Amino acid sequence: MVWFEDAVRYHGGRVVPHALHLLVPNIEEAADVLVKNDWTLITPEQKKIVDPFAHTVQRCLRPPKLAPMLETTILLPAMDWNWNWNCSLPEKCDASTFFPPLPQLLDALIDSELDLPPGILRLHISCMIGYLHDYIPYVKTRKFVQELRYDNRQYHLDWLAGMSTATNSFIKHQRAIRDALRQGIYQLQECSASSDNEKLFMGETMARLAAKQPHPYEDVSEIKEDEEEYVYDLSKYNPKDIQF
Repeated sequence: MVWFEDAVRYHGGRVVPHALHLLVPNIEEAADVLVKNDWTLITPEQKKIVDPFAHTVQRCLRPPKLAPMLETTILLPAMDWNWNWNCSLPEKCDASTFFPPLPQLLDALIDSELDLPPGILRLHISCMIGYLHDYIPYVKTRKFVQELRYDNRQYHLDWLAGMSTATNSFIKHQRAIRDALRQGIYQLQECSASSDNEKLFMGETMARLAAKQPHPYEDVSEIKEDEEEYVYDLSKYNPKDIQF
């Protein structure tokens, strides 16, 4: 199954892939097939670019020299990325068969984002979700919510309501909601938090901070900053557990 940037771009996200990520049932068997067809296995130490997946279970391979149009390919275990693998293929299939449907793609990315600890990998996943949210009109519709898995619908409803996503506060809040939905102790709402909660709705806070930024050519010698409000570090914020 084609994954990450290429999957997001297939559905309309404006993202430029640096490698082809593929979900496979068994990365060792898949890598062996490619090596037997003149692909070269690359160890993480040999990579020249920063790869957020470098410390995950994967196999990275460079295409044959006689096939320069092919991309460097990274094989990932399907089970590690919340993909419910089905090895059977339809009798008639084309290239689209190997791209995940949009709702299932977003479901899997949301689960990965909520499962991962803070770091560059979670940030990368958040960016993929952001591309789907920002560039695909259908994702912005109420109808699309019903196509997501039930325990991820509040996440999407909160995004539609304008909640600031990808922050530590948002991730912790959504984890608690997902767990409660799975336990059957929470009911879906138009939005799971008050818009007055500046830790989850950061629009006004960021606007105030932006307003305090001086013009590049402005004399800042007379500007007094409200340090408590100006210095805003989400990593040090420890929100109370949400109440149901």
